[in-house]
Amino acid sequence: MKVSVNKFKPYINNLLKNRDGESYPDDYLLSYFQDAIFRISLLRPDIFSSYIEISTQKNNVLQVLDEDIQSIIDIHAVDSKYAIMERRKTEMDEGIPDWVSHDSGVPRQWMRDKKSTNRFYLYPAPKEEITLAIQCLRLPMLETVDTEFDFNMLYQPALVDAVVFLAESIDSEESSSQKSSKFYGIMKKVLGEDSKEGDKIEEAQN
Repeated sequence: MKVSVNKFKPYINNLLKNRDGESYPDDYLLSYFQDAIFRISLLRPDIFSSYIEISTQKNNVLQVLDEDIQSIIDIHAVDSKYAIMERRKTEMDEGIPDWVSHDSGVPRQWMRDKKSTNRFYLYPAPKEEITLAIQCLRLPMLETVDTEFDFNMLYQPALVDAVVFLAESIDSEESSSQKSSKFYGIMKKVLGEDSKEGDKIEEAQN
């Protein structure tokens, strides 16, 4: 659903005891909120995933995503007809050293570029321009507390806790530090980072 920072402010302000808005003005909350989105996306990129279709460059094993796409989560299909399998580039380099010069055709495998999050490889290179169905990470960039973005409200507690953790962590008082650590721990548990399921999701991105 479409939401904005304003949707979360009552919960955040209540936890921060910021009811008058003086301790944490909107511009502060906005920066913490954006940072919280970045941090959560590192643990669970699927939470901010989008499904898109892109057209490829023909006769080129290297493909580049648009700048507003942060990374690939998975590539699902070619022209809505064929499944495509992920493979490690190091395996291709070792097993088929000349794979980049093979004849073009219908891509059946894809590989991540470990040095770039918005580049990937196709094998074989597409003979013609094709359409790929991609699940990707596309993070919202918030200009104001009114900026709307797509978000699954199932993860509202984790996002709220992440914002509170960041706000509280700048306070040098011991009680505040303990409180921020508590919220950070809750956030990780909500996201499943400490569970086997969370490990599987993280492993799938490597």
